Amino acid sequence: QVTTIFLTSSGVFTNTVLPSLYLIPLSQHKAAISKISIAFSRAINNKREKNRLLNSITYIHENYQQKINMEHLASMENLSLSHYRALFTQMFGESPVEYIISRRIEAAIQLLENSDKTLSEISALSGFNDVYYFGRQFKKYFFCTPQEMLKQNIMSKDVK
Repeated sequence: QVTTIFLTSSGVFTNTVLPSLYLIPLSQHKAAISKISIAFSRAINNKREKNRLLNSITYIHENYQQKINMEHLASMENLSLSHYRALFTQMFGESPVEYIISRRIEAAIQLLENSDKTLSEISALSGFNDVYYFGRQFKKYFFCTPQEMLKQNIMSKDVK
């Protein structure tokens, strides 16, 4: 009986025969097992790396409203600034600065939809010190200004 251990999408190890191994000639099993082993190794390393950045990600989510210093984030993970930026970008597909801005934009959307605060207040509460910079960043994500989105939200509430 052949039993293979592999990592599922939920991260659970399962003792199961991989059906794909039955579909290829026996001579190619070694190559298939090698590919599985490499994928398994990458999954473990990837998980370790993401856990390695957990401190700084948590810090960003808890402190996005304040000025966040990249050197501080790198030191939290015991990495040089350049290695931190490269690792972060590799793991999340965007730089730490882009990630912080997107977190701030998410917070701004929640405030726009669920509060009666002014755009200046929303900008400040979302971590943007400058309402004009907030507007430019917002427009990059939504192709409209915060004012335009606010008007759309008000109009859609009136229709309901």
